Amino acid sequence: MAPSDRFKPVHRIAKNKEQRAAKRLGISRQSVLEAETKLRELHEYRQDYLEQFKVAGQAGMSAARLQEYQTFLSRLSEAIRHQETLVRAGHEDRQSKQDQWLHRRTRSMALGKVIERYVEAERKQQEKREQKETDENAQRSHRFKKS
Repeated sequence: MAPSDRFKPVHRIAKNKEQRAAKRLGISRQSVLEAETKLRELHEYRQDYLEQFKVAGQAGMSAARLQEYQTFLSRLSEAIRHQETLVRAGHEDRQSKQDQWLHRRTRSMALGKVIERYVEAERKQQEKREQKETDENAQRSHRFKKS
């Protein structure tokens, strides 16, 4: 078995690992986008609610209603803090997945280069053998003609 043929299964496995890592990276990127979108929506909702609170406050409101607004804003702020934590964790996960993918890709590409070098060396060896056979045949033919 040629050296290049021995490396092909290893390269195939490395390529599969690279593809799985790329898929995990894509999923992680999508999760981060979704978490960021939800965070933006929470910020927008809080801003809208604050504006409603301001308008309602100018028109006058009961202490109970004021307490309800403050309680809801507190819960909304807590939800935003929680979502910010999820976004940070998502960024860390995405970076980790990207590092894993880059590692897998580098390994796969290195194995591909090794195989290319072996294939090239094998091709050159084959060309030398063919040239040697051609030279030997030419010498035999030349000796045969002299006889």
